[in-house]
Amino acid sequence: MEVGLIISDKMEAYADKLRAKLQGRHTLCFSTNASSLRYPVISGDLSFVAWDHSVATSSIISLFHKISDLYVSVPFFLIEDKNVDDTFKIAIERFIQYNISDNFNLQSDMERFIKVINALPHVNEKERSTIRKIYNTVIGESQNMEDLRLFISRAAKNPMPVLIYGEAGSGKTLAAKTIHEASCK
Repeated sequence: MEVGLIISDKMEAYADKLRAKLQGRHTLCFSTNASSLRYPVISGDLSFVAWDHSVATSSIISLFHKISDLYVSVPFFLIEDKNVDDTFKIAIERFIQYNISDNFNLQSDMERFIKVINALPHVNEKERSTIRKIYNTVIGESQNMEDLRLFISRAAKNPMPVLIYGEAGSGKTLAAKTIHEASCK
């Protein structure tokens, strides 16, 4: 299963049309609430993110940071009601620290949006299994555990050695094994 996150309250009106034309390949999650969008991100099934720039809460911004740390290949699309000039687009990219693959106007570009989504490559199975491994091994819901999972994800992608230190029983061995397993897959 591949999941597309559509962070917009305006796109709900297009939900049936999108689902019908996406050839059943993608499950679509429509929401403006970062916590309800969490599962596709941590399951490794994320295939694209489409964001309505008018929805810019701190929880959505932190979700984008999490996605950019976990995923390498997920395209990010900007959805807007009117044309976005390049200066505004660059400002948004800097604001969320994420590369925008393309931008679409809701009224005029819906067919092009569907065509682009249908042409996306399948979710990278290695990336998917790595994300699942990290979330299945490092269990917990606190911000510290989330930070640890993101650190492990970044460390697994990096060829540099990692030094893990801390008190006895703090989970150093678990973190080291998870980094090693995630980087070897």
